[in-house]
Amino acid sequence: MQPRFALTWFGLTTLGAMSLGCPADDGATDEVGGSETGSTETSSTDSGSTETSSTDTGSTDTGSTDTGSTDTDSTDTGSTDTGSTDTTGTDTTDTTDTETTGVGDFALIAAELTNANATLVLTFSDAVAPVDAVDPADFKISYAWTYSVMYKQLYEVSYYIDPNNDFGGTPVAMTAIANGPNPDQISLDLMPGVDPGICTTIQNYIEGANLGVTVDAGLFPHYSPGATPVTSEGGIDLLPIGPEWVEVDSYYLQFDVFHWPNLDPQIPIPCN
Repeated sequence: MQPRFALTWFGLTTLGAMSLGCPADDGATDEVGGSETGSTETSSTDSGSTETSSTDTGSTDTGSTDTGSTDTDSTDTGSTDTGSTDTTGTDTTDTTDTETTGVGDFALIAAELTNANATLVLTFSDAVAPVDAVDPADFKISYAWTYSVMYKQLYEVSYYIDPNNDFGGTPVAMTAIANGPNPDQISLDLMPGVDPGICTTIQNYIEGANLGVTVDAGLFPHYSPGATPVTSEGGIDLLPIGPEWVEVDSYYLQFDVFHWPNLDPQIPIPCN
């Protein structure tokens, strides 16, 4: 899409409202205790209820095992047959019902620049499948800014710009991708890293907006699926996130709408 310079120039000269130059910015165990050791009915105390305390040697009340009678037969250790404590009755496999992989949406939920702005760490709503075959160029960072103002008619613009554009630097490129550091994260190496001056640019643009002009700005990750998409361990594909910015071969992209409607979800990258 070609930039609409006429609109931008009109906004500059007519409104004086913004700078449009790219601003680079066990109850059951009680029962056992009350029964004589001679009647420790381990077969009746269904081990499936996981009351292994029914075989509790504490229930063989040594106070009642009269040494005069030395009725050791009543404390038959054979009755504590661990084989009878059939743990399969507890059906611990039910815990697999709590798994989230393969169920529901798989989405980006957080983004962060680390390693002196040379690594982008993305966090997702579920564990990520191996990304060895994913092209890192399927991702891209934008310095995005937008405004909306009414002056006889409504003027709205949204821009995506390379974060290093206003600093005369080389555009930021994604050069490598890997899983981690956590199971629900991936890391992308940037070359070069994001110039830290962009944070000042973002702040100045927001704080310098004129009365009646609604503005916003920030750093955002974008994603356009390639031949091998990013997926969750459950096999759910990650949906595109503002893919036009990834696909365009330019240092900027303009839309005559407010607040980047196709950037969904909008996950800002905090400034360091």
